[in-house]
Amino acid sequence: MKRHSTGEMRVDLTARRLYLSSTASDVSTGIPQVSSKIIIRGDQAKIYAQTKLEYGKDEEGYDQCWMVNTTELPVPSGGKQPNPFQYSESAGECEGNCRESRVGSWLDDSKRLEFFIDDVGRLTGMVLDDTGRDVAAGITISDFSTRASGEEWFDPTAAGWKCKDLKYLPGADHIGEWDLIRAFFPLDLPLGEGEEGRRLFAV
Repeated sequence: MKRHSTGEMRVDLTARRLYLSSTASDVSTGIPQVSSKIIIRGDQAKIYAQTKLEYGKDEEGYDQCWMVNTTELPVPSGGKQPNPFQYSESAGECEGNCRESRVGSWLDDSKRLEFFIDDVGRLTGMVLDDTGRDVAAGITISDFSTRASGEEWFDPTAAGWKCKDLKYLPGADHIGEWDLIRAFFPLDLPLGEGEEGRRLFAV
């Protein structure tokens, strides 16, 4: 059974920060809605997260916030974070009547991430294909922009979380191995001989 959700993501490559929110509806008979937010602060070696559940007939709910200490994100050689879209290789044109192209890169030996880019250089979709487990997850992207995000997006105290209780969890020592981190904060991505990089246009 396919599950659908909607969300928003903000990425700051320079400061190595990421904000992600998502909401899923009709998760089960007893849980009509689940929402979550996560802030990854690579510059502080911390993760902040919030999960909200709605359940029951009386609009009962669960609301919990966490903070996790992590190891620092691995630093690419030279210290500058490479653009995750710049050095992906061409995966061919999309099928059917469309005006998109596909580029992709391998996160590891079994996981491949494909980006769909329209004819003016805007990101329109992503697909993560786990060949080892024979499963895939797709995302349709709207309102893509390369404009800088304000500081408030990466600060849980300014993002309107209103956490009543903050729990501290054991450290996440292997954050650099997460698919989400590998996708948006890759390490070195050298170009092959004679290969040109692909860069998204600023919009």
